[in-house]
Amino acid sequence: MFKKIAFCICAFGLAATSANATPIMYEGNIMPGGEVIDDSLIAGNNSGNSSNWDFWSFYATAGDLITISIERLENDLDPAFALLSGLFTDTVDLPITEIYGGGSLAFADDEVSHPGPFGDPQLENFAIIANGYYTIAVTSYASGSDTGIDNMFDYRMTVSGNQGMDVPEPAAFGLLGLGLAGLWMTRRRKRA
Repeated sequence: MFKKIAFCICAFGLAATSANATPIMYEGNIMPGGEVIDDSLIAGNNSGNSSNWDFWSFYATAGDLITISIERLENDLDPAFALLSGLFTDTVDLPITEIYGGGSLAFADDEVSHPGPFGDPQLENFAIIANGYYTIAVTSYASGSDTGIDNMFDYRMTVSGNQGMDVPEPAAFGLLGLGLAGLWMTRRRKRA
């Protein structure tokens, strides 16, 4: 009887937790060396609603100096973003519940002046301390009401400085193969 009650309590707890969970769908992976990306956010002030944030991922190595900036393409958008360590599959896994909450590596909002509401966010020369994947969470913070005809806020994100993983070039493997073949041939001649 005790096991049945314990099972019911656990099942109810899991169901309650999953009801608040929203799977995270990454918009894309930012390529090494940087990239300029145009995208859109769901209209509204979504700083506390992570299910309406845009998520982007990138790989960086220790020592990379990352610069991330977001430029609004619609005047009423007030963009903001947080930089998080790691990749996430669900909103309950995020270390933050508000875009400006503690738990992020960095938060950016209003660093670049703009004639719209408030400014645009920019994080300049942020030093990466560990190799790994990182997440950029983008949101509409204190935006106005004019969202255009599509009810979306358009923005342009520029990311630079991530060098990515060092992957040997195919030519390097070819040279290594030629060197090993040469060593094998020399050794074979000495035996003969």
